[in-house]
Amino acid sequence: MGSALTPRQQELLVEAVGPHGRITLWFDADGAGRRCLEACWQALSTRVYINAVRVVGEGVQPDQLPESEIRQILTDYAAAATRPATDWPTGQ
Repeated sequence: MGSALTPRQQELLVEAVGPHGRITLWFDADGAGRRCLEACWQALSTRVYINAVRVVGEGVQPDQLPESEIRQILTDYAAAATRPATDWPTGQ
């Protein structure tokens, strides 16, 4: 996706999950990733439920993690998906 979410990508995401759907966002832990996460959050959180995976550590690349670690992280975040969207970015 890069480091920006176009209006067309927003529409496709919302159409794919529906108005009561849930989206998990997971970007790199660098500055560009954090900015993209914030922009996506602002663009989508009023339309669908957003769960944001927070990667600890500058330079961490989610796509370079072992598959087992990715599965565990996503399982943990899915379990936490009952948290209200308004808890982000200050809540855990």
